[in-house]
Amino acid sequence: MRVAVVGPAPPLRGGIAAHTSGLFDALLEAGHEAAVFSYSRLYPGLLFPGRTQFAAGATATQGSRALLDPMNPSSWFRARRTIRDYSADLLVAEWWHPAMAPMLSSCTIGLPRTKVAYVCHNAYPHERFPAASGLSRLGLRHPDLVLCHSRWVAAQLQGLGVRAPVRTVPMPLLLSGPDGEGCTARVRRTRARLGLKPEQKVVMFAGMVRAYKGIELLLRAWRSSSASRRHRLVIAGESYLGRGKLESLVRDLADPCSVVLEDRYLSNEELLSTMQVADVFVLPYLRASQSGLLPLALGMGLPTIVSDAGGLGEERPGSGVEVVAAGDRGALAYAIDRLISARRDAAQRSIGHDQARESWAPLVEALQGATRLHS
Repeated sequence: MRVAVVGPAPPLRGGIAAHTSGLFDALLEAGHEAAVFSYSRLYPGLLFPGRTQFAAGATATQGSRALLDPMNPSSWFRARRTIRDYSADLLVAEWWHPAMAPMLSSCTIGLPRTKVAYVCHNAYPHERFPAASGLSRLGLRHPDLVLCHSRWVAAQLQGLGVRAPVRTVPMPLLLSGPDGEGCTARVRRTRARLGLKPEQKVVMFAGMVRAYKGIELLLRAWRSSSASRRHRLVIAGESYLGRGKLESLVRDLADPCSVVLEDRYLSNEELLSTMQVADVFVLPYLRASQSGLLPLALGMGLPTIVSDAGGLGEERPGSGVEVVAAGDRGALAYAIDRLISARRDAAQRSIGHDQARESWAPLVEALQGATRLHS
């Protein structure tokens, strides 16, 4: 099967770019021919809340072409011509925000002999956006198949009146690292970098720090937890809350020193090594569809607390996930105190390449079925 993958890819940052790159690798591993049609940028510089849209030192995904600029319609039609000339059996587009609807529609409608599948990460944006529902309905009318990673998103797509078949597949592991060898040394180096004492356990929040992810709630829960007297809360990821906002929230705590901030974008390798030092991983989101970090935490065997926002709390029997009500500070503090008391060996937490590769199989199999759909 010849597959065109349309989505942001490295050196662009973030989970969607990691998903695009991982899907490309998985398609090649499954014996398909594939090419990535990526973005030159995701947002205009004045509207981007972070420091940069690109990961320092990251290399472009093999064979990817950065053709699309959401702010430049002429790039959409140039990209369409290139995608059409590629003559794919299947086009797979990453969908995560309604702002991309006009561009993706321009690139994907009416391609001869090409089936179109969207991987829908969010049916609605997590933050307010004008005409979000209308744009989503417009953009999601055209694919032959829509795949998503939670039943929550699938239900939202049905509410939007999506006419294509909607199927749910597990979120794959977006990152991988070396297997167990060397984990102890990496944990030791990371703990030293974070200034952690040997006896201190770690509750961890990782990823881009945005208001909808419940970071203020987490800090209030941490302040009322007994764990904050002896252990450390690590917040690892670039803050999008506004200049100085996160630091101000931490200063308001009774013991600001109980929180370790690493306010910067973490490379894939840094993210995995940072997660290895955690004793408890927490996703206290107020709004969510799903999270690429959750399967990573579970794959590493980390005790994990999630809110029941969106699809985060969907059943995972025996997975080590504790679900609390979104916005419930007391329940979150109680879960932190209960899980931090458990004994564990952080040095053995890792995600291997084979483990990550196998996690893509359900998504690839679902996409293979897209070419058999009737027009």
